[in-house]
Amino acid sequence: MSTQATTPITSILPASEWSSLARWLRDFAARAEALCYVPNIGNAGDALIASGTWQLFDTIGLRPRVVAATRVSEGASAIYAGGGNLTPDYPDCARFLRRCMSVGVKEAVVLPHTIRGHEKLLQQLDERFTLVCRDLPSLEWCTTTARAARTMFSHDLALRLDVGSLQRRCRGLVPFTALIMRIVRAGHFRQYLRWRRYTRSVQPVNGTLQVFRADVEAVSRHPGDRLQDIPEAYISEYLDRVEHDFVARDLLDTIERADVIVTNRLHLGIAGALLGKRVQLFDNSYGKIRDVYQSSLKGCALVSFDEE
Repeated sequence: MSTQATTPITSILPASEWSSLARWLRDFAARAEALCYVPNIGNAGDALIASGTWQLFDTIGLRPRVVAATRVSEGASAIYAGGGNLTPDYPDCARFLRRCMSVGVKEAVVLPHTIRGHEKLLQQLDERFTLVCRDLPSLEWCTTTARAARTMFSHDLALRLDVGSLQRRCRGLVPFTALIMRIVRAGHFRQYLRWRRYTRSVQPVNGTLQVFRADVEAVSRHPGDRLQDIPEAYISEYLDRVEHDFVARDLLDTIERADVIVTNRLHLGIAGALLGKRVQLFDNSYGKIRDVYQSSLKGCALVSFDEE
C-alpha cells in the first residue's frame, strides 16, 4: 500500500510541446469534408492514450465522427489514434492505411506512433498521408522510407493527459450510467466487471508495483506473468469515449496504490509519472521504451531508464 499521498502532475511536458500538433490538427480539420476518427484496438494503456487524445480534441474544438477502420469512406479525412500499432507485430494501423488508399480518402493522419517495418506499405503512401512519430528513430525511419508522405514528431498523447479532468469526467451517476449503457451495447459488460475486480485486487509489494510484459513484446531477461500483466486485462476497440475514460481512470487508481513502478509497460510508467510516482523503466523487445524515454521522458526527474 502507498505510504504517502501523491498529487497528480499538471503536465510532464510544457504546453508548448503540444502546440505544433494542435495547430496541425486544426488546419487538418479545417480542410476536412468528412472528419472521422479511428480508435486503436488495444489494452488499458491504449485507453490512457485515447483519453489524452480526446482532451486535446476538446482543447482545439475537434468533434470527429468515431468509426471503425472498415467504415472509412471515399473522400474522408481520417485520423488514426496514437499507439504502437504500426510495427510488424500488429496489423490494425496497416489495415487502416490500406483501407484509406483503397477507398481514396482526401487525407489521413496517424497520431503519435512508434513505427517500425512495413517498408512496402510506407513506400506506397503519398502526400495525402501524415505520419506523426512519438520517437526520433521512428521519425528517421518514416522520413527515409515514406518519402512521399508527410512526417512530424510529437509526444505520446498519454503524456498530455490531465488526470484531474479525467477523474471529474468519471465522477457521479450520469457518466457511470452512460458507461453501463455503452458497454452493454458493445458486449463488454462482463469484461469490464472482470477488469474492475482485477484492478481492485492488485496490490504493490512494500510500496513497489512490478509489472513486466507477457506478450509478443516481452523479453527473456524479464519474463512476465500474464495474470499480472495489468494492461492486458482489458482489450477493446474503444469506439466510445466513456469506455476508455473509465478504463484509464481504473488503471490510474491501480497505480495510485504504489510508491514505485518498475515495468517495461510504457503506459504503466507514464501513468506512474502522471501521478507523481517514481518510475523505473526497462525496455521491451524492440527498443520502443528506450526511444520514447529518450524523446520525451528523459527530462522527468521521477523517471529512470535501466540501460542493462
